[in-house]
Amino acid sequence: TGTVLIPAMAKAGYSRAFAAALTAAASTVGPIIPPSIMFVLYGAMANVSIGKLFVGGILPGLIMGLYLMIAAYVISKRRKYPKLAGVPLRQAACTTAGALPAVLMPVVVLGGIVGGIFTPTEAGAIAAVYALLLAVVVYRELKPAEIMPLLAATASVTAAIMIIVSAASLFGWLLARERVPDLLVEAASDWTASSTVILLALNLLFLVLGCFFEAVSLLILVTPVMMPLLIAFNIDPVHFGVVLTLNLMIGLLTPPVGMNMFIVCAIAKITVKEYVREAWPFIFALLLALLVITYVPATVLFLADRFVS
Repeated sequence: TGTVLIPAMAKAGYSRAFAAALTAAASTVGPIIPPSIMFVLYGAMANVSIGKLFVGGILPGLIMGLYLMIAAYVISKRRKYPKLAGVPLRQAACTTAGALPAVLMPVVVLGGIVGGIFTPTEAGAIAAVYALLLAVVVYRELKPAEIMPLLAATASVTAAIMIIVSAASLFGWLLARERVPDLLVEAASDWTASSTVILLALNLLFLVLGCFFEAVSLLILVTPVMMPLLIAFNIDPVHFGVVLTLNLMIGLLTPPVGMNMFIVCAIAKITVKEYVREAWPFIFALLLALLVITYVPATVLFLADRFVS
């Protein structure tokens, strides 16, 4: 999306650095609002309902979007960025109708999981087939000849992830054998008895680690270690899964190795310094959202507990 949005925003009168920072920050919402590969990985590693994670991510994703929109609005007003012309109702209706099949994908996936029609694993396969039909039949943006190269690329990425998962499983076994999770629980219990303090400490830890490690690898490595700690401090693992994922998404925006940061800088042809100057209000907005989601578990559990058994 950055290759489309950043040049379009620059053409409309926004600075390229602002467009890059906003695009990078907005991309963090994708892995929170379902369907999300990060939730699938966390659910598999933590033995937690993926359906609950999917539904639990809806409100946090909306909160993140709201905070980012407020930050973007305030900055745009202060800098007097230009307003785009209004869209006629007929054109808006036509555009909405054209986008409706794609917009319905999360509805199909979540509806099937919540309704008990298929499992989260089956939902992934159904979503893939649905997306393929949209690309080939409805929107005709994908040619049949391009399908096999895409499948090969997908297999390569999947294999890389599974290698990480297998290595992490061995690493987790070694940690369990050496009683590292138990020692972590004992150390935390000696330090504090408050789950509030523990959540704050974990947030700070993951925000720092997210600056230096790739998100998927870090999630796979830390999840097995954290589970005994969650149980000891009575922290809901579904709630924690959303909090952990949001922490890792913020790490994608920050130096020195934030992947999203480097991608948008390359697209916008700006320096990291220019990006950081524009990105900090959006990172601050996401940190505020993280605080709300961390200390108001109902933002995650309200829907998850009511719609997924």
